[in-house]
Amino acid sequence: MIRQKVPSAEIEGHIGRRTSFEVTVDDQLIHSKLSTNSFPDFEEVASIVQSVAEGSKPQQVTKTQSAGCNIL
Repeated sequence: MIRQKVPSAEIEGHIGRRTSFEVTVDDQLIHSKLSTNSFPDFEEVASIVQSVAEGSKPQQVTKTQSAGCNIL
């Protein structure tokens, strides 16, 4: 999704803490699964990256999706 909107985007993946999924744009954290208990809406992440590529400052992700199966 990101490459479709911003072909020049540099995307990196790092193995982090178990159950973590964090997204940073221009060194600013825009989403943390550890804080929200859910994954970000990937379409919104791609739109944020596109806005930053056009000159805007990174914004926080506001939409999330299910983190998957929860055992109660």
